[in-house]
Amino acid sequence: MKKSLLLVAVVLLVAGGVGAFVWNRGDGAEKSAQATGEVVVRTTADPGEAERLTAVTRVVEGLPAQFAAADTSALAAGSRDQFGDVRKALPVGTTLAVDAASWRRTGSVASVLVTATRSGGESTRFRLVVIREEGAWRVLSTTAA
Repeated sequence: MKKSLLLVAVVLLVAGGVGAFVWNRGDGAEKSAQATGEVVVRTTADPGEAERLTAVTRVVEGLPAQFAAADTSALAAGSRDQFGDVRKALPVGTTLAVDAASWRRTGSVASVLVTATRSGGESTRFRLVVIREEGAWRVLSTTAA
């Protein structure tokens, strides 16, 4: 009798372990990054990212003219006060060039390296962080590169 109960217990444990393994594994498909808590970083090599980069590049290249006109619509809502008087942010004649190879995106936030070149030729490189807000890419912040 004891051997029978022990055998039944072992069979149940093995069956439970196999069942749990199969249940957690699913049909062999990977679990979504969201379900596992994994952070997925996208680059221009990933499908759809080149188009996102193009949209952000248009925003970045338009910043000098927008800032000269005191237009803050390209800034994220929470960042507008942080930037202060945007007319002082970029001297007249400044051009901005995006380094496409630096594109990194996680969800609705992305970053890219940008080189700001003043009309005299002096350049500054910085990281620009953008966020997808109300259907548009907007500048969230900048940091030293």
